[in-house]
Amino acid sequence: MENSAVRLVFAGNQVLRTYRHIAWGTSDNCLGHIGYSVVPWKRQRGYATRALQLLLPQARGEGLAFVELTTEANNIASQRVIEANGGELIERFHKSAVYGGAEGLRFRILLGKSAA
Repeated sequence: MENSAVRLVFAGNQVLRTYRHIAWGTSDNCLGHIGYSVVPWKRQRGYATRALQLLLPQARGEGLAFVELTTEANNIASQRVIEANGGELIERFHKSAVYGGAEGLRFRILLGKSAA
């Protein structure tokens, strides 16, 4: 499966919210299937929650039964985004030094079967 990128535009031609697939398959070099960020002046408006919601059917369409996302233990906003989309905490871990060595949380969102 290919990695891909999705950008959501919320005001004219200015990209205010970018959502990207990190990788459909995970490896030692990748902490999760999906990564996202929101520019600081557009946070707490539901953009990340909606973007993840829109992306999940695409992941299901790629044949994935679930996606995993990671966040730092102190990133409550990201945890809420993941949980609002059905994510469940499956693991607490320490990131490798390459990723800063901080405590991380791994969530899993079950995708179920796609409708034919």
